[in-house]
Amino acid sequence: EEATSKIKELLVIQPNFAKAYFLIATILYKQDKCIEAIEEAKKTLKFDPDYFKAFGVMGRCFEKLEKYEDSILNYSKAIEQNIKDEEPTKSRLNYQIGAIYNKMSNQEAAFHYYQKAFETDAKNIDAIIGIGNIYKTKENFIEAESDYKKALDIEPNNKEATENLAEVL
Repeated sequence: EEATSKIKELLVIQPNFAKAYFLIATILYKQDKCIEAIEEAKKTLKFDPDYFKAFGVMGRCFEKLEKYEDSILNYSKAIEQNIKDEEPTKSRLNYQIGAIYNKMSNQEAAFHYYQKAFETDAKNIDAIIGIGNIYKTKENFIEAESDYKKALDIEPNNKEATENLAEVL
C-alpha cells in the first residue's frame, strides 16, 4: 500500500509517466487484484504503446481470471512489442502461451509454443519439461525420456523432471 501511494503521488506530478502505471499494475497483480491491474496496465499503454511488459501483466491477469484467449492475445502482443528482442522474455512468454493451450487441452498448439520457447532459450527448463509431458501423454516415451534428461542436465535436482523421467522408464 505504501509503495502504491508513493507512486500515485508521483503521478500527480507527472500524470503521463507510463512506468508508474506499470508498477501499480504489477503490485495489484501480486495482490490478486487483476481487474484493477488490467486497468492500470491499459493506462501504461495509453502513455507508452510500446511498453511490452504491460501486455505481459495483462496476460498474467487474464490467465488468473481464466480468460485464456485474452491472455494469449496479450502475451502475443508482448512478444510483438518486445523491441529490444529480449530472448529470455520471449522464451518465457512463448512458454506461457503453450501452458495456456495445454490448460485448454490443445496439445498441438501447446507443443508449438513450447518448441518456440525452447528454440529461443535452450535452457528454458519449463518448456523442455512441457515438451516431454506432451510426448508422455502421446506415449512417445523415448522422446519424453530424452527431454526429461535434457532438463536434468540443466537442473539436476528438478523434481518434476525427475518424477516424470521415472514414470517413462
